[in-house]
Amino acid sequence: MIRFLLYLFFFYALWQLIKFVFRIAFQYWIKKNAGKAFYYQGNFGGRAGGNENRPVGDIRVESTGKGSSSSVRKGDEGEYVDFEEVS
Repeated sequence: MIRFLLYLFFFYALWQLIKFVFRIAFQYWIKKNAGKAFYYQGNFGGRAGGNENRPVGDIRVESTGKGSSSSVRKGDEGEYVDFEEVS
């Protein structure tokens, strides 16, 4: 009976130790990676950082330098179709 209680105590202590180690490791991982979330926040398709001080409403078009390689000829774009969603 005493041996069974020792096993229970051993497994309980081991479980608590594992929880403690994983909690510390997870907190370290969160602190390490939290800066990356703020670094990439709001940067949709642009360069990393994205915190440029531009006035509100300023528009900038950046070219990729590939020229006009459109596969649709002028006049063949199609026509606008207004639709209504039916549920």
